[in-house]
Amino acid sequence: MRRSTLILLFMARPFELWAQSATDTTITVSGIVQAAAKGPSHWGLFLPAPLVVRGVRIGWLSIEGDPHGIDNHQDRFVEATGTLRVGTDSTGAAVA
Repeated sequence: MRRSTLILLFMARPFELWAQSATDTTITVSGIVQAAAKGPSHWGLFLPAPLVVRGVRIGWLSIEGDPHGIDNHQDRFVEATGTLRVGTDSTGAAVA
């Protein structure tokens, strides 16, 4: 009885984690708010510990939308939560 219960738990747990990662696009990261040198977004988050997405290390996240009041946080270490969108630039490099 105990053996079958343990096997069932081990089989169910990876499925549950896989389902969560496939549908959940909200992430929380810690980094330093900086003004972007160029690009469509004027603000970004420098990640001291790069984020790995689809096997690609990402050290810069652009902040999109209306970042009202973000200039008060420039050059400060913050924790941010948001939706991650991944694309590629003209050279094929991953952009988040």
